[in-house]
Amino acid sequence: MDPLETATRLASVRRRGAGTGAERRVATWLRDELRARGREASLETVWVRPDWPLVHLMHCALGAGASIASVWEPAIGLGVLGATLVSMAADLTGRAHVLRLATPRRATQNVISPPSRRIPGAVRLTVVACTDAGRTGSIYGRWAALEARLRQLLRGHLPSPLGILVLAIVALCAIAYARLQGDGGQLLGALQFLPTVALMIGFAALVDVALSDVSRGANVYASTVGVALALVDELERSRLRRLEVELVLAGAGEGPAAGMRTFVRSRRNRRAEEVAVLAIEPCGGGTPRWLRRDGQLLPLRYHPRLVELCAEVSAADPNLRARPYASHGAAASFPARLVHWPAIAIGCRDERDRVPNAHEPSDVAERLDPAAMRAALDLCLALVGRLDEDLERRLGPAAGERARGGGRTGAPLGVK
Repeated sequence: MDPLETATRLASVRRRGAGTGAERRVATWLRDELRARGREASLETVWVRPDWPLVHLMHCALGAGASIASVWEPAIGLGVLGATLVSMAADLTGRAHVLRLATPRRATQNVISPPSRRIPGAVRLTVVACTDAGRTGSIYGRWAALEARLRQLLRGHLPSPLGILVLAIVALCAIAYARLQGDGGQLLGALQFLPTVALMIGFAALVDVALSDVSRGANVYASTVGVALALVDELERSRLRRLEVELVLAGAGEGPAAGMRTFVRSRRNRRAEEVAVLAIEPCGGGTPRWLRRDGQLLPLRYHPRLVELCAEVSAADPNLRARPYASHGAAASFPARLVHWPAIAIGCRDERDRVPNAHEPSDVAERLDPAAMRAALDLCLALVGRLDEDLERRLGPAAGERARGGGRTGAPLGVK
């Protein structure tokens, strides 16, 4: 099926938010579509807590309330601020979920399609795309343009919006500690005003997102599914020598990456030298990007060898107009990096490095750019081809003999 056709059909399913019945119907359709194409496919039901706006608006409320309380009771204010900081930081880095446990638990489904052929000593390439759609909100259109300008001015060093709220809580912790030591006065009150207002603004923006409708999600994430299916189809015909291709269409991508997080957690016994993850980011408009790093609070670097191969592909084909990008989000490949699996993410962005129409009512199928989707697909195909050649040079014919003998094949992608 053509990538645009797949994305258009997916975008026609309304309100396919994370953990909804619409999202699960999409998963069933994709499983059946894969089976019709001759691939084995199954559904894996997982339980997630994807209501991230609710999680972080609670963090903002606790932080702002504790800030006000610290004026009269610095010890209590500092204690609540410290606990809020730990909870929010752990959630954004994916290390632990504390306050998220108070949010509703919902069922989502991952579509798993294992490799159609097994190759002795091969690395398993897991191609990942998300199937849900995110909520809209007035903050997205206004903030996205401003954030893009600021990020370009600061050369990519601007924290994510949620990261800015964490920094506000850090500042309030410092101020509450100063009050606890006996400091006070108008200067301290003035310093406390700005981060407290930032948390209040964050609270209002997150309430707006939580109450907003789900977008049609043509670009975020229907375009990713279209490109992922087309990529797997073409890789099946390419007869790779050192890669066996697995497809994961993960639910609750807006969780963030909640479905993929569960997939990785349940397969942590896979050794890093046995796998590589290629996540497809939104690619319905703009020109291709590969992510050098990603993370909402403390960004993790993507695998250096995969980043190098993307740069080689870009240099070899300037017509792709592909270039690197340092993201502050949470791509579907981020959970793989948390467990040190080799991973990379590829998508498209406009000239200001924005995802076109993301989380806006305008994210409809009619706005998708087939040329952008084709360019992202070409970059993925070229990357996988180079990776296969690279593994062939590194492993050589002895890898198959070691695999048949039950020995380890080493670390084919080198450093983490």
